[in-house]
Amino acid sequence: MFTSMSEWMQHLRKDSNIEVQFVTPILPTIRNSKSVLSNIPIPAVTNPVSTACTMKRKRSLVEFRQLGRGRSNGNKHILRNRSVTHNNYRDCRLCHSKGHGKNSCPCLLIYGDPIPSCNLGSRQQLVMQLSDIDSFQTIYRDDNDNRTILLNMQAVIPALIIHRRMVIDQNIAKPISTYNFCCECTLLMDGGSPNESQTKVLYHVKDINTYLTRNQDNLIVCQCKNA
Repeated sequence: MFTSMSEWMQHLRKDSNIEVQFVTPILPTIRNSKSVLSNIPIPAVTNPVSTACTMKRKRSLVEFRQLGRGRSNGNKHILRNRSVTHNNYRDCRLCHSKGHGKNSCPCLLIYGDPIPSCNLGSRQQLVMQLSDIDSFQTIYRDDNDNRTILLNMQAVIPALIIHRRMVIDQNIAKPISTYNFCCECTLLMDGGSPNESQTKVLYHVKDINTYLTRNQDNLIVCQCKNA
């Protein structure tokens, strides 16, 4: 058999004609059958598979990641149009509502546009502006302002709103200096509402700068006005 296959391959490579000669009949003669004649192909008959609903089918990698490791039905393999319906199936990380992301959350946009996420350049620029005496307006505190300057910020803050930059002590020789700056801030809780105990509190500028550069994915809105 191997010799015959080698000869056929040589004929094919040389574009030679191949003569086929049948020595035996195509099909054995079927006796005791009136519907089937001798040497005539039998019609093909297919039987339905009884376990077809339980058999797995081949799934693409995109479908496997989208639907998970569970078994999919006949309709779930149709991929959604991500440009139109992707945000409708994604919860906001701030208010946990559907239809928008954290950077376009209505609870955050009422304070202004947030700093772009994962943008180290924008955060470093804000750090320099908060430390620069000529970048933002600096407000003197009222005489009856008894708020304490908080030194340590929380490790996890859903969103930070920086309202304005203020002077800590106006009775020193040079009140307009970086080490004498604090910021009036509001911390939003999980859900997008302001924290009552962290509304318009004062934090030192150096602590805010540390928080700005510690995580590039946190939500920050700066309302400070330019000088």
